[in-house]
Amino acid sequence: MGGAAGCPGGASVCTPYGGGTIEVSGRPRDIFGYRDLDVQVTKNIELPHDTSAYVRLDALNVLNIYNFDSSAANWNQSSTPPVYNQTGPILGVPFTLKISAGFKW
Repeated sequence: MGGAAGCPGGASVCTPYGGGTIEVSGRPRDIFGYRDLDVQVTKNIELPHDTSAYVRLDALNVLNIYNFDSSAANWNQSSTPPVYNQTGPILGVPFTLKISAGFKW
């Protein structure tokens, strides 16, 4: 019984955008998949009466890697490897700095 796994009745077309599927085995093309490097730094400040405050800096997607949405890729037999939509959509966020502060009591 042929067809792609998860396709009803061994269908040869079952992607969200109507692209064809072929049965192949081999090493994945995108070995690292979704890539993102996030870093955070927190400074705690002790205050009187068992209270404290904090300041936190988050750096999201430090390397500004574009993780293109694989569900918006053209996965047909004529385009090997898949062709990603280079104008978006992307998953995650672009390089972002976020500052937050808080008080604990």
